[in-house]
Amino acid sequence: MKLKQYIRKDVLNFEEYKTVSSVWDLARKFNRKESEITKLDQGENLFGVFPIIARELGKYEFYNYYPDPEYKDLRKEIAKSYKIPFEKIMVGSGSDELIDLIFRMVVEVSDEVINFPPTFGMYDVSLKLNRAKVVNVKRDADFNIDIKAALKAINKKTKLIIVCSPNNPTGNPTPRSGIVKLLETGKLVMLDEAYAEFASRDNLDLLNRYPNLMILRTFSKWAGIAGLRLGFVAMNEYLISQLMKIKSPFNVNLAAEVAGIAVLKDLKFARENITKLKLERSRLSKKLSSIPYLKVFPSETNFVFAQVFVSDFKDFKKYLLENRTLLRYFESDLVRKSVRITISQPKVNDKVFSLLANYQTETQKYDGIIFDMDGVLIDVTKSCRIATLKTVNYYFSKNDSKLKATRSQINKIKSIPGFNNDWDASFVLIDLLNKKINENEFDRFAKPLSAKIKKSIMYKAIRAIWQTFYLGSDEFEKSEDEKAPFINKHPLRFQEKLLVKKELLDDLVKKYGRLGIATSRPRQEAIFAIKQFALDKYFEEKYLVALEDANKEKPNPEPLIEAKKRLGLSSPVYVGDTINDCLAAKNASMPSIYVGKENLGDFQVFEINQIGKVLYEKA
Repeated sequence: MKLKQYIRKDVLNFEEYKTVSSVWDLARKFNRKESEITKLDQGENLFGVFPIIARELGKYEFYNYYPDPEYKDLRKEIAKSYKIPFEKIMVGSGSDELIDLIFRMVVEVSDEVINFPPTFGMYDVSLKLNRAKVVNVKRDADFNIDIKAALKAINKKTKLIIVCSPNNPTGNPTPRSGIVKLLETGKLVMLDEAYAEFASRDNLDLLNRYPNLMILRTFSKWAGIAGLRLGFVAMNEYLISQLMKIKSPFNVNLAAEVAGIAVLKDLKFARENITKLKLERSRLSKKLSSIPYLKVFPSETNFVFAQVFVSDFKDFKKYLLENRTLLRYFESDLVRKSVRITISQPKVNDKVFSLLANYQTETQKYDGIIFDMDGVLIDVTKSCRIATLKTVNYYFSKNDSKLKATRSQINKIKSIPGFNNDWDASFVLIDLLNKKINENEFDRFAKPLSAKIKKSIMYKAIRAIWQTFYLGSDEFEKSEDEKAPFINKHPLRFQEKLLVKKELLDDLVKKYGRLGIATSRPRQEAIFAIKQFALDKYFEEKYLVALEDANKEKPNPEPLIEAKKRLGLSSPVYVGDTINDCLAAKNASMPSIYVGKENLGDFQVFEINQIGKVLYEKA
């Protein structure tokens, strides 16, 4: 028979929810006892079964009977413990069953449901099975919900909004203010608080104010009975009455009911376990944050979520599997390559940390690092960029011109290859604006300056103006041995700030021994900056390649080649923040790490202190 013809077409094309191997499968695979498997991939409670649960399950005598279909005793205990009216509670076989029942109750074909990925994968699975139209409003880079975007996505077809808080798999809660804004739209809001017991607060009290709120809770995590499957939903009495209509008569097994009542009657042990887990969560998060290739996110759950910056993720997973350690892995545009690590007891957590730290030491890829200075080590937005703006506008004012430069125009010039030098950028911007060239056409008309132009009177005048703004008139006259074009007692170089954390530099010096700089700054100005920020313990002068130390400037590779030679390196990486830096590295056959929002260089980080993600990738 061609059985395919009997299956719903949408189910045939369905992408199933990806589960993980059970501890029993893994024990058989490795020919080990279950206790020898470090299984941290399902968010289970790894502090053991509560004694009271085991005791009550063992002495219960009536497993031969069906349960009470209304589960009145269990609901009364939940009501008492959580201070929720009995009538507002319904129990289910884990929160998974309740999620599906809620969708069945409220969603009709063509109804829209707003979801906030990355989040719990079963929402999407169950919504599609119930033929809802899923409207995904992506979370931001820190996995927070964009409430403005969410409100904008709401329309007449919106039936339900799903919020997982704290979120699975990222561990972060949604602020109450955001939840309230969603509730005030009048749409149904399903708030999944599966990890609320590990968070700083919950939102159960909002049930009294908002009849459109549905809150899901589970016993799987905090009570340690994931295998028994027990959860509950709290919501308006009318919604409960409708949900009761469509549940199966005995949707929770008797063992789960007995265990749930037992743990709710004696919460002391559970609270002690939760306290221990929170302490371990804090300790493990701090330790994991010291591993350069991990970016660890704050968590209010029983797990830690981290992005993993390695080039060979398969090798990373294989390494852990070979050590009989299972983490939950994620790979997508939303989370990149990431892991979710369930918090276990101290010895297990220490083992996991050691494994991850050892992988770090095995994967060091380069034998040294060469840094650009401006925009990488030092923030020059209020010094060099302002000096260029002031220089161009000062020139125009002295030449009776009504023209004025903007920061946008300066940024545009700096994005064009050949204008790494701020004096060159100032000169060419004056020329382009005089010629009435539109900013959109700068790429077409801006050409790198010749040696002849750099010797011209106009170029020297512009350079003197720029240096006076940057150094101040006194220092300009002292260093240049000529009169400043105007008096400036407020040098812009004192507006600079350090971008790189010294903890990072300490770590890099330990690993690489010496660090280099290749910059277009004049040598004395580069040395001044190094001393101003007390960076001389990390960057020796002999490993500094400044403007005077190479015949040509970036994007020519000569400054980088000279730095590589001075450091005695064979395979360094260059860290820069402009197109000129990336081109210079490419021309020097040197991999580059680009610091910024654009997708430039061989690798990209958003800020300098994230470069560990690249430095420890698998070679």
